[in-house]
Amino acid sequence: MKKRLGKNKLKGIRGWLMFYVIILVLYIVSSLVNIIYTLTNYRLYLLIGNSISFILFVVSLIFILKESKKAIMINIIALWVAYLVGVGFSVHNFLTNPFVPSSLPQGYDDLIISANIFGIVFSSLLGLVAAILWTFYWRRSERVKNTFVH
Repeated sequence: MKKRLGKNKLKGIRGWLMFYVIILVLYIVSSLVNIIYTLTNYRLYLLIGNSISFILFVVSLIFILKESKKAIMINIIALWVAYLVGVGFSVHNFLTNPFVPSSLPQGYDDLIISANIFGIVFSSLLGLVAAILWTFYWRRSERVKNTFVH
C-alpha cells in the first residue's frame, strides 16, 4: 500500500520548484547579457524581445520568492511569451540570413538551408515540450498549490 505524504510536507521552494528557480535565474542573466549585446547591434526587435523576456522573468522570480499566488499565472505567461519570442527570433533570423556559405560547391546550399530549417523546428519543438511540461507542473503540482497560497 502506498503511503501518502501530508500536504504540509510538500511546501516551499524545494525539489522541482527549486530547479525551476535556478533555471529562471540563468534565463534572467542570459536575457540581461542579450540586452547588453543588442544595445551594441542596434537591432530593435531583439532589444524589445529580450527586454520583455527579462522583465517577465524578473517579475516571475519576485512573485516566486514572495510565495504569492499570482506566481502561478505569471510564470505560465512568462513561459509561453518566452517560447513565442524565441520562435520568432529563430524564424526572423532564418528569413533575413539563411546562412549559405559561398565556399560550398553548387547544390549544397539546399542541404545547409534544410539543416537550418531542421534546427529551427527541433528547437521550437523542444521549447514547446518544455513549456507544456512546466505549465503542467505549475497547474498540477501539490508543492505549487501548497506554497503559493497568499
